[in-house]
Amino acid sequence: MELKQIIVPIVLFVCITYGFSVLVGAVVRILVIRDGASDALVASIVEGEARARRFGALQWGLNLVCLAIAFAVIELARLPAFSAGALALVLGALGVANLGHFALVRRLT
Repeated sequence: MELKQIIVPIVLFVCITYGFSVLVGAVVRILVIRDGASDALVASIVEGEARARRFGALQWGLNLVCLAIAFAVIELARLPAFSAGALALVLGALGVANLGHFALVRRLT
């Protein structure tokens, strides 16, 4: 099986799922506003979504930086690309990034 035949359906599924999520979120926001929700509730929803976007960006940033460090260590140590040590470094970097994200979120909220 070619790589295209595997990747295309996966990417299509992810795109459809993301589009559905965005659509449902927009419909819920419209219904809340249309039903005459208080200004405080609408402001709270908008603020919560903005906070979630910021924390999501923080988590992705930490994950990517820690992965880059792990791959640099793998390259500098001249480890084989698909070895247990390389996998341990990558998974450990993701774990450290997620723990760092958790600590930062607790400190910021």
